[in-house]
Amino acid sequence: MNQVISLEITSEDFRQNYVPEPIVPVNGRHWMLDFVPARDLLKAALLKRTPIADAHLFRERGANIQALDVKLDEMIDVLGLRGEPRPVGAVACITASVKLLVRMFREAVGIR
Repeated sequence: MNQVISLEITSEDFRQNYVPEPIVPVNGRHWMLDFVPARDLLKAALLKRTPIADAHLFRERGANIQALDVKLDEMIDVLGLRGEPRPVGAVACITASVKLLVRMFREAVGIR
């Protein structure tokens, strides 16, 4: 008894077996994860949206830093800051710090 088996994958097969891959930044680590004022903004926004998140504003534990970085990287997209250019130079860093501080205050108060 011969049975014909189709090896062609249909769109329905694709939908049933689709597992989304995690989003990995193309250029590696985003600069906001290493810039202290930006990191504080991301942690404050994460804590506001998920109060039980294991993120502390004033200290970080060594064991959960990689897991926290993944959550903070997601917060960059939630806040719409992925396209922000990296500040270069002292004046640009100070300006970016002030802008991020104002944004952090607005996030805390709830002003958009």
